[in-house]
Amino acid sequence: MTPPSIVSPGPQIRCPYCLDMFTWDGKTLYEWVNRQYQQITDIPGDEDTLRREELLRDAYVLCPSRDAAPGYLPLDYMRYDSPLVIGLVGAKATGKSTLLAVMVDEIDQGGLTPFGFRVRPLTHEQHQRFRAEKVDQLIYKRGTLPATPAAEEGVEFAVAYLLVNDRTGVRKPLVFFDVGGESLGVAKRARATRFIQALDALIFVVDPQTAIFSADGGIDPAVRREGDLAFKTVMDTMIAPSGAPTQHLDIPAAIVLAKADTLRFEPPVARWLTQENGMADRIDAGQIRAESRDVYAFLYQCGATSWLQPFDVFQRCTLHVASATGSKPVDSSYRRGLRPLRVLEPLITILTMAGMIAGPGTDQVGR
Repeated sequence: MTPPSIVSPGPQIRCPYCLDMFTWDGKTLYEWVNRQYQQITDIPGDEDTLRREELLRDAYVLCPSRDAAPGYLPLDYMRYDSPLVIGLVGAKATGKSTLLAVMVDEIDQGGLTPFGFRVRPLTHEQHQRFRAEKVDQLIYKRGTLPATPAAEEGVEFAVAYLLVNDRTGVRKPLVFFDVGGESLGVAKRARATRFIQALDALIFVVDPQTAIFSADGGIDPAVRREGDLAFKTVMDTMIAPSGAPTQHLDIPAAIVLAKADTLRFEPPVARWLTQENGMADRIDAGQIRAESRDVYAFLYQCGATSWLQPFDVFQRCTLHVASATGSKPVDSSYRRGLRPLRVLEPLITILTMAGMIAGPGTDQVGR
């Protein structure tokens, strides 16, 4: 006997792993048990709504494509508005994973509440896995994070939320991809980089040690000439809606000068690091433009022009300074704890450029 539909299948959705469009059958679900996905065979009926909803909250749907490694998506990925999929882009050791871990912790502590969002993890168990492996290790154990491993066959998203804004009617999943720089820097790993085409926004992470300090020697000059290979791979891979490659892509982008605490004595950087809560409860397009101008001029003056290429490629792009830790680790440990600085600003501008935060002047952000 064929089981009835669990929830309405909804419209077609694009799988970020294989890029196929598919419609879920409304019946077949999986759960994460003992470090693997298993099909759910016993789903409570409508008479036990509490147990049913608790089970559905951590359920996954399998993309039916056979063209890639199995792609499991949270059920709630299918049940609301089309997701906003954000990719964090950068070479190895730029601090992407550290930036994302601190960003997640600040979101969990209500960092998006001032903008009218109610936020919950898309799946509880996957979120707890991320916190245990990344957030707790960094913030509570005060240890550095290992490099994100290269993906050979495919890549799963790092963390995902459901954002609800009753004032604007937004009910939208927010999904983050964080992939090892080795995966993005080697174009032949087609399966590993295929998800790039499904991204709705990008955060490019710049490492001062490579982009700026390489002029002092000790780093291969070829790295400075070529810029960040991960940036280049992404921009060469993406296709504009018109079909032309990398020509004024109409998705939001942000360039983040990470580890900015290492540049705290540089006047343009110091000016913005001291404004820790620049967007605590409102969007100021003029202030965002001023920060973008200062960061662009600083990187240009330092000869880091290769890392500025996204500004010329994307129609809406902002630039930011941020420090996820506030200091350097000593012997792989942040002994004095972390002092995050401006880590949510890039995300808030992305949400604004994506139309999820509205207000006076928000249509000018990134232009």
